[in-house]
Amino acid sequence: MSYIEIQNLTREYKVANDKVIALDGVSFEINEGEFVVILGSSGAGKTTLLNILGGMDKATSGNYKIGDENITSFSSKQLQNFRRNDIGFVFQFYNLIPNLTAYENVLLAEVEGGYSAKEVMEKVGLSHRMNNFPSNLSGGEQQRVSIARALVKKPKLLLCDEPTGALDSKTGSQIIELLCDMARKEGKTVIVVTHNQALAEVCDRLIRIHDGKIILNEIHSNPKKASEVQW
Repeated sequence: MSYIEIQNLTREYKVANDKVIALDGVSFEINEGEFVVILGSSGAGKTTLLNILGGMDKATSGNYKIGDENITSFSSKQLQNFRRNDIGFVFQFYNLIPNLTAYENVLLAEVEGGYSAKEVMEKVGLSHRMNNFPSNLSGGEQQRVSIARALVKKPKLLLCDEPTGALDSKTGSQIIELLCDMARKEGKTVIVVTHNQALAEVCDRLIRIHDGKIILNEIHSNPKKASEVQW
């Protein structure tokens, strides 16, 4: 049984007197522990889809389920709790608090039943940088802190919006390798939304979206390592 099920999802917006269809009958399934890349150009609908997956927006129609929970039926309060407790967000820009150390940035997101901040800092390879402030960390290290902050609550789903967009190719490759490890070694379900074609070669599942429709959904049985891909 699939872990995530998206069934005939639509999202419509009204702009002046016009109707804009951002998602047009999107359907797909994702298994637990998969590393998934959703690939599309600007305006394809991938950000709208990310917002619905993360509980930041509601679909106009259709169903979105994680396990036994139908997220599309949630109230605003339930969505708030869903975002807080079940979703880990990683963005292109790290959004770290500058006057807190790396460890303190992660500690802020600690919850009962999750990892300890120290434990998750070790998972992302930053146990030696815990007492450094963001200004003393490289871009790759700051992104690792943001990943640790997203992971510390043991989320059901890790959502990443262009996580390598602000990084050079070598550092970006290292971050993608880390996210792959989170899926394949830690069993986390990781979804990366991007326009970077290189990521199509490293994922377990590739979903292409164009004009609000899914045009490709394929499983890669032997994905490449990020270090093997030409960025």
